[in-house]
Amino acid sequence: MYVRLVRRLAVGLVVTLALFAAPQAMSPATAAVLTATPADPPLPSYPGLPPLTGSTTLATVTTTPTPCGDNGTDRHLTRNEVLTRARSWLSVGIPYSQERCYRNSYGDYRTDCSGFVSMAWGLGGSGSSYWTGNLDLQSYPITRSSLQPGDALLRHTGDPAENHVALFVEWADSAHTQPVVIEQTGSRDTVQDSWSSSYASLYTPARYTNIVETGMVDVSLSSGRSYFGDGQHHVYERGVGDSLQHFWYTVGDSGWDKAI
Repeated sequence: MYVRLVRRLAVGLVVTLALFAAPQAMSPATAAVLTATPADPPLPSYPGLPPLTGSTTLATVTTTPTPCGDNGTDRHLTRNEVLTRARSWLSVGIPYSQERCYRNSYGDYRTDCSGFVSMAWGLGGSGSSYWTGNLDLQSYPITRSSLQPGDALLRHTGDPAENHVALFVEWADSAHTQPVVIEQTGSRDTVQDSWSSSYASLYTPARYTNIVETGMVDVSLSSGRSYFGDGQHHVYERGVGDSLQHFWYTVGDSGWDKAI
């Protein structure tokens, strides 16, 4: 259901960025999960990786023991920003570990597969808070045909020999069955490679909740958060009971719409 608002009311629309960007308060149970999360051990093998060729010696970076540092609030990132963050771990020699953290300009995160994806997505809080068993708190499943750069391929069966997550980059084949991924692996640090279709079929495609889709540009209004894309101007504010309200204006239309 939609209600029509006159355009002049938009001038007085107050949008509170702090309220929009702030994460929801966690219950004690959820907080306990995020402060005592297990890590993801290296898989016994990586069927998607091709044979080693040539020298693979990398300069090893400095890491520190877990828990990792606080990375602030969850970020809203474009797909290009996610890939830029992901590539910051490539070819720098980050040893795989469930108990170590690596810090660069994008934050301080655990050096296993889920810590890597947490870094690429810009997840807030401690960089050792998430693993394959709770990344669903920050993502949702999508169809395989919907995969786009910056999405993830997630597998959590409860078996440490199978749990793993990787970041999707593109398709290696025209049939869209062999994904190119960046992953923090137990055998070769951080790598970008393609998976076989049979191996990829074991994984569930997942999308980061706060991804900013192509065409949606943050115009950084001083009064709050607003996006413009596909001919529409979208504005958000917190309402009664801290509910998120969504207003939008379509170019060429006579006023603002509001979802209620």
